[in-house]
Amino acid sequence: MIETVILVFVLIAIGSLSKKFALLPENSSHVLNSFVLNISLPAMILVSIPYLPLDGNMLFPVISHWVFYILSIVIILLFAKLFKLAKSHVGVLLVVACMGNTAFLGIPMVQSYYGLDQVPYAVLYDQLGSGIAFIITASFILPAFKENAVKKKLSEILKDLLIFPPFLSLIIGFICIKFPLPQMANDILGIVSKTLIPCAMISVGFQMKYRLNQEKLKPIVLGLVMKLLLVPLAGLAFVKFFNVNNSAMNISVLQSGMPPMITAAALAMNADLESDIAVSLVGYGLFFSFLTLPLLQFLLQI
Repeated sequence: MIETVILVFVLIAIGSLSKKFALLPENSSHVLNSFVLNISLPAMILVSIPYLPLDGNMLFPVISHWVFYILSIVIILLFAKLFKLAKSHVGVLLVVACMGNTAFLGIPMVQSYYGLDQVPYAVLYDQLGSGIAFIITASFILPAFKENAVKKKLSEILKDLLIFPPFLSLIIGFICIKFPLPQMANDILGIVSKTLIPCAMISVGFQMKYRLNQEKLKPIVLGLVMKLLLVPLAGLAFVKFFNVNNSAMNISVLQSGMPPMITAAALAMNADLESDIAVSLVGYGLFFSFLTLPLLQFLLQI
C-alpha cells in the first residue's frame, strides 16, 4: 500500500508543479479529463468486466453498494437543507462525493487486507456498483446541475447514455464474457487503461487549490465527513448489530469508506461544475482516507 500512497502524492505534485511553473498549457486539465472519460476509463472497463465471476455471491457486494450509494445521496440532500448549500455545491457533492475510489485505491487495499482470492468481491463492488453509478451520474444527475445546461427529453438523455463511451464499454464488456476479444486487443486495452490514474491524478493536481475560502470549505468538509465517516460507520453498525461475519460484507463496508472517485471529479471538472471543490474532495479525501481506512478495517475485525 505504501507504493500506492507515494504514487498518489507524486502525481498530484506533478500536476500542481506543472501549473505553478507553466509546464503545461492552461487547458491541460480539460484535455486530460476528456482523455480519461473517453479513452482510459472505457479501456479499463473492457479489460475488467469480462473476467468478473458471475455467480450467486456476486449479488452481495453489488446490493451493498447501491444501499450505501442511496444513503450517500440522502445524507447530502439532508446536509443541503441543514447547511443551506448552494445548488452548485449540492451538485458537485452528488457527482463526486457519493462515489468512491473503489478501483485504484479500493482493490489494492482489499488485496492487502484480505488476500488475492477475495479481490473479486472488491471488483464486483467497483464495476457493477461504482461503474454503473458513474454512468447514471453522468447521464442524469450532472445535467441537472450543470450551468446553462439545456433541459433534455428522456429520449435524448437515453440516446446520450447509449453513446457515452464508458456505457458502451460496459455493454461490450459483458458481451466479451461470452465472446472474448483477441489477446492482442486485450493487451492493447490493458496498456491504455494504465493511463487512467496518471492522467486523472495529474489533472487533479493541476487544478488543486490549497487555499479555499470558507464558502468552499464547508461543502468539502461535509462531503468528506459523509464519505469517509458517516456512510462506512453506518455499514459497520449494520455488521456489528446483526453479527454479520463474512468477508463479502466486510469488503463492501471497507469499499464504502473509500475517498471520492477520481473519474467523478474529472466528470465534474469537464462540465465546469465547481472544479476547485471537486479536486479538493479527491485530493484531501485521499489524504484523510489513509487515516480513516485502517481504523475502519480495525473496527471490522474486532
